[in-house]
Amino acid sequence: MSAIPTVDQAAAQAAAESATDSPELRAARAFEPLLTDAYRLAGLHRRTAQDVAADVAAARQQSAAAERRDLGRRAQMAAEYAVALSRAGAVR
Repeated sequence: MSAIPTVDQAAAQAAAESATDSPELRAARAFEPLLTDAYRLAGLHRRTAQDVAADVAAARQQSAAAERRDLGRRAQMAAEYAVALSRAGAVR
């Protein structure tokens, strides 16, 4: 099993964290929009849990596509090797 959470797991974790209530967390949640605006005014983008989950999903898709391409290349190389052996007379 993968240690990287799925998008649903990340959303559930974020919901559970936001459901927890304490004075410190309420203050942090109140400060959050101000911090986000400060980042935006500075021309920066503040990454959220959803951003990270989307990046992980995209990386997984790219990895799967790379694995498919690699398998295709290996199959092509094996076929070319078999053709080369048959032309060389090694296989009768």
